[in-house]
Amino acid sequence: MRRQSTRRDFIKNVTAVSAGVAVGHGLVFPTHALSANEELNVASFGVGGKGGSDSANAATFGNVVAICDVDRNTLESKGKADKFKNAEKFTDYRELLEKFGKKIDIATVSTPDHMHGPITLAAMRLGISCYTQKPLTRTIYEARLLAKVAAETGVCSQMGNQGTALDSSREAIAQIKSGVLGTLKEVYAWSNRPIWAQGPGRRMTLDKFAAEAKKADPANADKVIEKKKQEIEKAMERVDWKAWIGVAPGREFWPGLYHTFQHRGWWDFGTGALGDMACHQLTVPFASCGLRDPISVQAKTTGHDFDSFPASSVIKFEFPETADRPAFRSGGSIAEATSLRWKSSRSMASRASRTAAC
Repeated sequence: MRRQSTRRDFIKNVTAVSAGVAVGHGLVFPTHALSANEELNVASFGVGGKGGSDSANAATFGNVVAICDVDRNTLESKGKADKFKNAEKFTDYRELLEKFGKKIDIATVSTPDHMHGPITLAAMRLGISCYTQKPLTRTIYEARLLAKVAAETGVCSQMGNQGTALDSSREAIAQIKSGVLGTLKEVYAWSNRPIWAQGPGRRMTLDKFAAEAKKADPANADKVIEKKKQEIEKAMERVDWKAWIGVAPGREFWPGLYHTFQHRGWWDFGTGALGDMACHQLTVPFASCGLRDPISVQAKTTGHDFDSFPASSVIKFEFPETADRPAFRSGGSIAEATSLRWKSSRSMASRASRTAAC
């Protein structure tokens, strides 16, 4: 049977590892040598949600030897079993890297935000080229560290961002750079995020739940509490909570509060609406107008407790003058990114999507 893709074809054509995005040029594999026609070995960290398409796309360009997901329901689902018949399964990324690290050429990382940086860092240090979903990291420090290690190891790295791979984005960037819209004055970006729960005071523990149950219905509180305990125990049988927490501070598991897809609204695990959407919505103005190194950042929010991100916010950036454009000053010349409540922002988000970036 003819292989779907060869190493030579991969390098020659700079083939996309995931979501149609190219991994990059100059691949180096310091861990082991491959013949010209040998397939790349792939590992996928996170195979549910966005990780489902990332791992599936990676499989078309290489041999998926191992997959990792903290949720056994996802990891052992029929779809994954059929698609990755020969892949060994793990719930802890460290165990996967310990066993297969020297055999892996490329990896996709599509976990909750707070583990993007640590998993990518560990993989790159083993000489593995990485395609990591956005946001690439949860903190600026992590981003700088990954850049440093990527340069030291010579591996390829790419942040997943579907829009940036499209011709429409490149065309818009080229048009703005050409001056067809004139001198940039303002950039406005709206989003319907968060579409997950955000806002202070949301953390729940069994003790807090028990106290509320006893206050609400003292006569039936014990039954309600016991039922919740059983629900938690059942969920924990299928979720490797310790692996899910990863490098973040420990906390109690609570059904539906963090997993699945609710991580982004929490300070320890996500990056909020800005981290989710700015890389999409501000790509064109960022690339075309050189929006680097702001001199001022101001945020207005509905308030947060440094545990959960605010329900809504308006964030304004001010940029200094460059050789190619004037400064963006306050008072109507600010790049603005706004996240609004889902229910109250649909009409605004729809209108904004039809508004030019500059």
